[in-house]
Amino acid sequence: MSASVTEPRGRLLIVLIGMVLGPAVLMWFLGRGRLGVLYLLGTIGCICLALFLFANGTLVPVAGFDFATMLQVVATLPLALVAIVHALSIRTASTARPWFSRWYGLAAIYVLFVVVAFVVRAFLFQPFSIPSGSMTPSLKLGDYIFVNKYSYGYGPYSLPLGLGENIWDAGATRMTRRLPERGDVAVFRLPRDPEIDYVKRIIGLPGDRVQMKDGRLILNGAAVETIKAGEELRETAFGTNRGVPRFRETLPSGRSYFVLDARQSSFPDNTEEYVVPEGHFFVLGDNRDNSTDSRFQRDVGFIPLENLIGKATLIFGSKQPDRILTWVE
Repeated sequence: MSASVTEPRGRLLIVLIGMVLGPAVLMWFLGRGRLGVLYLLGTIGCICLALFLFANGTLVPVAGFDFATMLQVVATLPLALVAIVHALSIRTASTARPWFSRWYGLAAIYVLFVVVAFVVRAFLFQPFSIPSGSMTPSLKLGDYIFVNKYSYGYGPYSLPLGLGENIWDAGATRMTRRLPERGDVAVFRLPRDPEIDYVKRIIGLPGDRVQMKDGRLILNGAAVETIKAGEELRETAFGTNRGVPRFRETLPSGRSYFVLDARQSSFPDNTEEYVVPEGHFFVLGDNRDNSTDSRFQRDVGFIPLENLIGKATLIFGSKQPDRILTWVE
C-alpha cells in the first residue's frame, strides 16, 4: 500500500509566510529544517550588518522615518525576497512532512520565539526609544537604547505586561543586585504616574545633599568639577542652528559626561538644597534648561528604588549614524 502524497505548498501561502513570518519560518513550513536554521542565522547576520553599515555612515537614516522601521526593511526585506524565490523553486510534493512543517509544529516554534523574547526583554535587555531632548547631548531625540534589566535587580516595574506589579502587590520585595551609582543613566517609572517611563542621570544617592547654584551642581556641599567644552548646535523652531554652551561635569567618583546649559540664572539653575531620603535617588537631565527632573518636586521628585527599570547601556539606533552602536556615557 503506497503512502499518500501531499501536494506542494501553495505559491500565495509561501509569499505570505515569507513576508509576514520571515525566511526561517518559511523554510520550516516547507519541511527544510537545516535551511530554516541557516536563514535564521542569516537574518541575525543581516541585522548586525545593517547596524554596522548605519554606524559607519555607509547607510544613512532617512529623515522622517522611524529608525526601527528602516532597520527592519534594510535588514530583513531583501533576505525575505531571496527566501521566497528560493522556496518557490524547491517546493515539491512529499510523502511525509516533518513535525515542524505542520501547523502545530510552526505554532510551537512561534511560542518558543515569543517565550525567548519575553525572557530577554523581562530579565536581560529591553529596548526603549528617546521621545525628548531632555538628556541631550548624551541621549538625543529619536535614539534607541538597550536598558540592562539585571543591573539593579528586579522590582515592580521590571517585568512587562504589569506582571511585576501583581507579584509585588502580593508582598514580594525587590531583588537588588547592586544599587545605582552616581552618573548612571537610568530608566524608571515616574512616581506620580507609574504608567510613564522616564530616563535621567542619577546624581544623588540616599543621604546625599544636592543643590544647583548659578547652574553649577553642588554635591554634599562641594561644587562638582565643571569645564566649558564648546557648544552643541541645536536647531531652532525657525530652522536655523544656534550654539548652546556645553560643559563637562566630573563627579567625585571620576564619572564624567557632557551637559548643556544655555542660561545659568533660570529657576532650575538656583535651587534649595535637597536631602535625598533613604531608598530614593535624585536625578537630573543632561539638558539642564529643558529637563523636568528631581528639581521639580511636584512633577518628579525623588525616585524610589522600586521604580527603577534598569540602566541605559547601548545606543543601537539613531538619526545620527555616528551615534549607532555607542555606549551611553
